[in-house]
Amino acid sequence: MLRNFVCWPFLLLAATSQPLRLPIVLVEAKALYDEDALVPRPIAAVTAHLVADGGHIRLRVTVSAVGLGIEPVPGFAGTPDANRRTAEELDRLLAAGAMQWVTRRGAENEAGQLVAVERGELPARHIDAAGNVSATTTEASLVRRVTFESAPLPASTSCGYLLSEGVPRLCVQVDNTGDTYGLTIESMGEPAPPGHLKVRR
Repeated sequence: MLRNFVCWPFLLLAATSQPLRLPIVLVEAKALYDEDALVPRPIAAVTAHLVADGGHIRLRVTVSAVGLGIEPVPGFAGTPDANRRTAEELDRLLAAGAMQWVTRRGAENEAGQLVAVERGELPARHIDAAGNVSATTTEASLVRRVTFESAPLPASTSCGYLLSEGVPRLCVQVDNTGDTYGLTIESMGEPAPPGHLKVRR
């Protein structure tokens, strides 16, 4: 389950000395991703941007192990707003090449691409022999955030899916009429893309 959905129009502008064309962010959506458990807890943050760039409209989706509202792994070492287990799972899936973004197009899934991976330490807590607790960071450099980008999207309603080991774990529906834009984030999308369908690259 995803919650805390936020969606608003947003324009990205930046000053530069070069005549650089930056993507325009048409709309943004955010949600917390709850683990699939009897008592679900928010273990990741999801941010989706619909961007216009070079005459095309694409979807960019970031999944993060750090962010406001994320609950830590149970135990004294975890700190609010970060989840080490999520970071380790993102690391494992990326190393295995087992994460992919696809856009459903009729009877096919059109592959997107991985565009950014942020690695670093996560906040943590340390307890010494005397029982004193202090703030620290994880020893390992873990995956903090991953960002995927879709193929160019049509001027219609479309659905994109984050596949984890071939199984859809996240769906973002894009409503693009050319005049208005909207994003809806769901933990599991329907219809989920069948695994036997060809992925067009």
